[in-house]
Amino acid sequence: MKVLVADCHEQNRIQTCQAVETIGLQPLPAVNETEALSLFRTEKPDIVILDLSLSGPDNTTLLRTFRGKSPGCQIIIVTSTPTVETAVASIRHGASAYLVRNDDFIAELDAAVIKAAALARREEAMSSEIIALRQEVERLRDSNNNLAEAKDHQTGLYGSGYFDETLNKELMRASRTNRQFSIVLVRLNPNIEMFDEQFLFSAREKTFPSWSRTIQERLRKSDIVARFDDNTLSIILPETGKQGALLVAECLIQLCDEVTQAVLGEEIEIADLIQVGIASFPDDGDSKDRLIALASKRSGSNTPGTVH
Repeated sequence: MKVLVADCHEQNRIQTCQAVETIGLQPLPAVNETEALSLFRTEKPDIVILDLSLSGPDNTTLLRTFRGKSPGCQIIIVTSTPTVETAVASIRHGASAYLVRNDDFIAELDAAVIKAAALARREEAMSSEIIALRQEVERLRDSNNNLAEAKDHQTGLYGSGYFDETLNKELMRASRTNRQFSIVLVRLNPNIEMFDEQFLFSAREKTFPSWSRTIQERLRKSDIVARFDDNTLSIILPETGKQGALLVAECLIQLCDEVTQAVLGEEIEIADLIQVGIASFPDDGDSKDRLIALASKRSGSNTPGTVH
């Protein structure tokens, strides 16, 4: 640990440096203000022992400079001519100790330096923890952003992370402006297993992506379409209440019906393939979890091919 010893008196400076070395720290002697500032800038000491004779006309110039450049640095003020004014000013401007050169000076200096070193180590540890926490926050933020922005390879839509993030933003906006919005979940019927395996593959790999593209093309630019899970598309309809959402959902069923016939080339009842559920803010709830749970429940419990 480095200790800047700024004192224009040679004998005092030597005595202080020897005391610092005895404690096991590295002294950096400075004979004037210019040298003290240069060493402070280049060596970045953890502790400064500053004689007031080097501190300018008002006795706190260097103290305030050091404190401004490095708020965590521990500064010990030393003087041979103590006054109440300089003691008060030194403490007010951030000195950790104010020592008077007298018969007990070395003992008091040792105690002050040891205490300052402990404080400096604590400051360094806290700074390291803060830096580590900030880095972790940035890492998590980047990870969340990457997750949110990652697109589903099958449909080309944003994933569930993006949907969650956008839904949170829409919820805050609607709450702040007293507006309404709705979410729609379009689910591939989990009972599709009643068909043969080839049809199941075609429905999952061909029909579902085609639904996604068609729905995205037909909705407004302000509407958000994302992949909620393997079998479900999620849609956010800003400025849309329950009645409007019901109309949109019914249109989506018709679109999906047309797409299914075109893609699979078979006479397939859309009621066998699709389930749709909606939930509207604020009528159905005022939280993300409540709205998603209700739309999911409605999409899973209603009759396939219908909307609730």
